Amino acid sequence: MKTMTVDDGYVLQDSDYPAIPERDGYRGEWDTYTSPITSNMTIQANYIAIWHTVKFVANGVTVKTITVDVGYVLKAADYPEIPIRVGYVSSWNQYTGPITSNITIQASYVRSDHLVRFIDDGTLVKTMTVGHGYVLKDWDYPELPEVAGYRVSWNKYSEPITADLVVWANYAVAPHTVTFVADGVTVKTMEVEDGYVLTDGDYPAVPEKEGYWGSWNVQTAPITQDTTIRAVYRLAHMHTVTFVASGKTVKTLSVPDGYTLKSSDYPEVPQKTGYDGKWKEYTAPVTADITIQAVYTPGTPVPTLPTDPGDLMSLEDEAPTTEENPEDLELAASEELEKTTQEQILGFQKELESCRLEESEASAHAGEWEVKVEKMRQALDYKQANVDRIGGELERAQAELNEILEALMENAQEVERKKNNILEIEKTIAASHENQDASRKKLDEDLAKKEELSAKQKDFFRSREEMSERMNALDKEVYRLGEQKKKLEDGIEGQINYMWDEYEITLSDAAGLRNEEMNDLPAMKREISGLKDEIRKLGNVNVNAIEDYKNLMERYTFMKTQHDDLVEAEKTLEGIIEELDTAMRKQFTEKFAEISREFDKVFKELFGGGKGTLELMEDEDILEAGIRIIAQPPGKKLQNMMQLSGGEKALSAISLLFAIQNLKPSPFCLLDEIEAALDDSNVGRFAKYLHKLTKNTQFIVITHRRGTMEQVDRLYGITMQEKGVSTLVSVNLIDKDLDD
Repeated sequence: MKTMTVDDGYVLQDSDYPAIPERDGYRGEWDTYTSPITSNMTIQANYIAIWHTVKFVANGVTVKTITVDVGYVLKAADYPEIPIRVGYVSSWNQYTGPITSNITIQASYVRSDHLVRFIDDGTLVKTMTVGHGYVLKDWDYPELPEVAGYRVSWNKYSEPITADLVVWANYAVAPHTVTFVADGVTVKTMEVEDGYVLTDGDYPAVPEKEGYWGSWNVQTAPITQDTTIRAVYRLAHMHTVTFVASGKTVKTLSVPDGYTLKSSDYPEVPQKTGYDGKWKEYTAPVTADITIQAVYTPGTPVPTLPTDPGDLMSLEDEAPTTEENPEDLELAASEELEKTTQEQILGFQKELESCRLEESEASAHAGEWEVKVEKMRQALDYKQANVDRIGGELERAQAELNEILEALMENAQEVERKKNNILEIEKTIAASHENQDASRKKLDEDLAKKEELSAKQKDFFRSREEMSERMNALDKEVYRLGEQKKKLEDGIEGQINYMWDEYEITLSDAAGLRNEEMNDLPAMKREISGLKDEIRKLGNVNVNAIEDYKNLMERYTFMKTQHDDLVEAEKTLEGIIEELDTAMRKQFTEKFAEISREFDKVFKELFGGGKGTLELMEDEDILEAGIRIIAQPPGKKLQNMMQLSGGEKALSAISLLFAIQNLKPSPFCLLDEIEAALDDSNVGRFAKYLHKLTKNTQFIVITHRRGTMEQVDRLYGITMQEKGVSTLVSVNLIDKDLDD
């Protein structure tokens, strides 16, 4: 095929191998020779028969893989067991032709149906059949009747349906709405449960109404329906509250009767030099006109002296001059100066107090001015509207006047009256213009004051903007430092990833392996290169690892799907068990009650009176609870069955047996000496009652009692006339025939 000459020790490369000749039905490959060539050698070609792969896939998971020859026809045994999918009927797609290539056979799943029942208070309202995985819609739920005092709704089921489902109706006590209304305006709305009693915290604050005192109409009874609670307003008697400081009225307030003063009602206390002032508190409801005085307590006095040298010089100039003794003159001048100084100090203190009071009043009235300005604006608008209205009226009056002049020239008196009306209207207009001018002037003054305040506000906002810009600059610096920190962290993370990708060690492992003596970087790189060469000499990696991983992943996915299906099936079974358990409990309770009633009837008939009762043991599961039989024969006290005699116990047990037989008669029954412990009278009642039951049931009774034998239709006796030989003797008591 190919011949080549190579040097001693040459290692064959992939390019040295020629193309392998093709062979039908086979796949060819050369024997691989990886060792250095040291002599002449021949490399043979190997041919492997070509096979095809058949994959069986269910729900995207490969269940089975087989390899077959070319032209192979699949058999039934080649198909694997199909995975179960809850709610679906499954089957493999059949492949009947010869296999000529790799193929994949898919599993087919057909969705099964489930029964959905809607039950309202034990009544079946609706039944529907849905497919597996169906999600109930709003229109699937039937309509429910309205029940007074209850909110009736279906228990919504939002999950996909994977099994038969029962949807129950839910009854919840409907809440009631309580609405608080004041002067036709709803103040508060709340929902409460039926029978709820309102507390003080439920009532909102009554909206204030000028000149009135308001309160809620209190509801003390339990809430049983939607309720509206209204506010009641009483005409309030107004009282005057006067705030006085140092004999001067600081503020006057008008409040309704019973009003309680708030902290916001008190004005600022005027300052007084050397004193600390506060208002005398008034906590009681206001029921009359009152005056609240400011109380001043001595503080640290601060002397106020003239600071202007000119003032001191003026005081010296004002001192009297005489030609007396210079020392006396100086003393008199000093005393006069001191007296004058003290008077000026007192005057300055009074002036200071007056200024402080004016400042307080000015600050207190500052807000009032804005309100007054707004009121003046509204008044101006109102007056302008009046002017416009009067102007319109004037025009209409003038038109009417013209019509009257044209139509009724003779009616001069009427014309004069109209003229007088026009003059009055014009006077009104003139007066309105005058008031308008005064209001506009006042408005201009107020606007000037407002502009001054706006300038101060602009200065404040300017300062705030400067601070905001400074904060933004700081934020940018913080962001820059954060980005720098992030870059450093990314660099560290890159180094850590490089250590793991290159050497498969962590940072902590590297720190533990660190050798302080290894500082020669070139030598370390040479050593690393040598270690990598040794790793490469270990051989090639497993090239089938990826395929193995895929196969294992497919197997895992398949097993996971089966696990999920089993979990879903478990939930479905648990639901069925719970439904069966509920039905069993209900049916057991009903049948136990019926058996108890029937037991009492049979007991009275067999005993000739008395009372028989069946009870379940307390504090136990109804399906696992024991049954207590309470019997009261005629003339005896009610007692437990264990306290009865042997005959009474036997007859009580027979009563229970016949009670069950009466409820659900069986066609055939065998009794083996059940009346052996009874006396003759009880045997007679037993036999008569047994004969009554023969309408629905055939009884075979084994007995030695005469009373029982007398009531039967046919007797069968066993005798042994010869030893070891039994003979059957029968007597038909109806026909009186003897049969051997």
